[in-house]
Amino acid sequence: MDCPGGMVLGIEGAAQAIAAAAAIKPVHVLVNPLAASAAYWLASQATEITITPGALVGSIGVRLTATSPQDTDNWGDQWFEISSSHARAKAPDPATEAGMAELRRSLDETEALFHAAVAAGRGIDPAQLTAQLSVTDDPQDGGAVFGPEQGIARGLVDQLENRDAFYARVMAAYAPAPRPQARAFAALAAAAQARAAT
Repeated sequence: MDCPGGMVLGIEGAAQAIAAAAAIKPVHVLVNPLAASAAYWLASQATEITITPGALVGSIGVRLTATSPQDTDNWGDQWFEISSSHARAKAPDPATEAGMAELRRSLDETEALFHAAVAAGRGIDPAQLTAQLSVTDDPQDGGAVFGPEQGIARGLVDQLENRDAFYARVMAAYAPAPRPQARAFAALAAAAQARAAT
């Protein structure tokens, strides 16, 4: 996975589809080099998450850009960046106006879905998730990204592995065993080559 995230529209259904697939057969994610925000929401539903050296995971929170019309002679809008309540480190919220409360309510609803999906997908106690994701002692300071060591320590990823080792391990685990008939033909061919060489 290499994605900074994106729109939340449809993400809950996509995450549920990955979780359903992981309930049937193993789903592996290789973070190389980024799984942040909505991309981590998807990754968190896999059976296993591997992170490569120098890669980042996290940014668990929701952000919204909104505008407020200005006076007609100002010719424009005022722009605001609003973050969900537990994602202060994702993007600082410069606004303190009461009107932001309604926008944040929508963000917090989506964040609750995101947190529930991450907690379920990663086996983290939902009551502990915000503290586990916070960069300080304040649970509202979540939304940051973490490197391999912190990602592992916080339960966001399972192991550190380079790309080649990841693919070799996963391919070896799921490579089909040779069919008995194919082994017999290979043995006959080897015997014929041995006879021909003598």
